[in-house]
Amino acid sequence: MRRASRDFLGLDQLLLDRKLLWLALSALLLLCALLVYWRFLVFRAVARPFVIHDSVYGISSQARNIIANASYIDNQPFDGITINTPATWGLLAPGSVWTYNDIYPSWLEPLKGVLKRVTRNYCKIVTRPQADPFDDYSQCVANWVALAQGCRDARLEGIWFDNEEYYEKMWDYPQSCKYGSTKTLSQYQEQYRLRGTEVMQAILAQWPTCKIVHTHGPSESDSRTAQQVDAGAFRGGADNHLAGYFFCGMSAAAPGQVIDGGEGYLYRQQSDYSGVRGEQRLYLVW
Repeated sequence: MRRASRDFLGLDQLLLDRKLLWLALSALLLLCALLVYWRFLVFRAVARPFVIHDSVYGISSQARNIIANASYIDNQPFDGITINTPATWGLLAPGSVWTYNDIYPSWLEPLKGVLKRVTRNYCKIVTRPQADPFDDYSQCVANWVALAQGCRDARLEGIWFDNEEYYEKMWDYPQSCKYGSTKTLSQYQEQYRLRGTEVMQAILAQWPTCKIVHTHGPSESDSRTAQQVDAGAFRGGADNHLAGYFFCGMSAAAPGQVIDGGEGYLYRQQSDYSGVRGEQRLYLVW
């Protein structure tokens, strides 16, 4: 009887040891799974470039159509989209006046929380000369701020600034400048830099995390820029092109939050993008 009791106790101990072993292995597997998931999250947040789909300017990228197709959009292989509103074309029109209520209630508020996965979204605007940089610029600044407040409350990531001139010319000195006959190129460069800083500072006061993407970066305001940087785009680099100085003024106010969109129509391979990225870093009109 004593022997049987010892065997029974030995078997019981063996079962207990196996149970502890399985628990230890399960804990180890769970830890490995958590580490893999953590690395995945880090990869998504840090290593993987985000993909923003620059939507067309028509009604397909306006609120009602985004809402109607939200499930489809959320299953696409990109992280964000650009959004078209009436302010896209009119916010910076000469002499225009826009308020928060003109933008947010009808055009951005309906989108709040609609997209669940594609969430890095931007409201698009196009460049227009709301005012010459040497004139009163307060309304231009106010228009930018009104849009920024609406984007903030709609939980967008930022503003997509298409600085290509579809309407009035405004970036080429002296022909596009109101005081081109009396102000020097250097004066206009620095004035646009100042206005960029003022606009961005006013936006940050209302929305500290706002990001601004300029579709064409400051390399376009430097004639040393290699031709391939702007291959297929609307122009090459030119010293009298002023858009880059507005970009740099904004960037000085919010380093890391003002982004060179690097628009180019002929980039197809990774080497195209990496080469352009090097050029963008080499020639900046800081």
